[in-house]
Amino acid sequence: MEIGKNIGVSVWDSAAMPQQLLSISDPKALILFCMYEFQYNGVGNTPGFEGLVDFANKKQIPFFIISGAHPKSRLFHDPENKRYERIQPIIYWPNFWMTKGYLEYEKFANPYDIHNIYEGTQITEYDYTFISMNYKPHVHRCVLLDMIAKNNLFDSGAISFAYEFGEHIGPKTNFYKWRHWEPRRLDLDFTSGQRFVQGKIPNEYDRSFMQIVSESNIHAYFITEKTCAPLFFNKPFLVSSIQGYHSMLKDMGFLLYDEIFDYSFDSIENIHDRNDAMLQNVTRLRSLSNSELRKLYIKIAPKILHNRHHIEDLALNSYYVPPMIQHLWNFKDPCLDPDKGIFMEVLKKIFGKN
Repeated sequence: MEIGKNIGVSVWDSAAMPQQLLSISDPKALILFCMYEFQYNGVGNTPGFEGLVDFANKKQIPFFIISGAHPKSRLFHDPENKRYERIQPIIYWPNFWMTKGYLEYEKFANPYDIHNIYEGTQITEYDYTFISMNYKPHVHRCVLLDMIAKNNLFDSGAISFAYEFGEHIGPKTNFYKWRHWEPRRLDLDFTSGQRFVQGKIPNEYDRSFMQIVSESNIHAYFITEKTCAPLFFNKPFLVSSIQGYHSMLKDMGFLLYDEIFDYSFDSIENIHDRNDAMLQNVTRLRSLSNSELRKLYIKIAPKILHNRHHIEDLALNSYYVPPMIQHLWNFKDPCLDPDKGIFMEVLKKIFGKN
């Protein structure tokens, strides 16, 4: 790639996209940085994306897409359609959010907690069987909370839910037909004010045996900061996400806690049934005493320690950065700053600031 002749764009800063496309009169490549889960869902179905396709076709230049999704995720364009023939094979970087998550948690946690936490053997007195932190009330989060109610698990969990929180939430879940619960806002210690704080770990976290992660996406395989939290902070966890999510984690080298969890739910297609079956694990655990839960934790401690070291390696080792990005970084190509710092923040953490 010819350094200085590549245009980098991001729908994170879509307002600046037209100016970026005009920034180089004779570009040699167009690069879309599609690192966020909401981008992956929408970018292939929007006029903005088709405008980028038109631009690449008009300039007769290759169109690269760098995605934060896992390669198991579906494509958002038809590679057989000649209209999209300038789109190169998608460059997947699922480790991106591991670094991004590290940066977010580093702001709110003692760095010791992230770098060397507990050597996998931290135990405590648990006030809750599980913790589940839910922000925007997407449909799949409504399903999770509805299934928690169906299984009578609200009394066993520390749960947050940003129901009717601010005008930007939109229709406030009236698009979901609740079956088992009357929705309301639920607060933990870090959400009791007017704002949910991204990346902050609530006090209830350490007092919960396990975490039910409510991921951002059920249409693509994405590891965001939400799944990174229990991996960084030594917490047993299950994830409400796309079918096969836990299988993906295993494929990436993480160890599943099958000594204490039944993961058969992971293969269920229907989201209601999948969440319902997942929560049977919590139903089984909530009857255990603190002593019994501590014994289970110690039993899986070697796996917890492995997973923490593994995510640190995936997050911070430059070996896992796609070669094209490494090349552009080595030659300080300005196209790597499409969103005025968000993407560069991750790269600086991995490669250093200079």
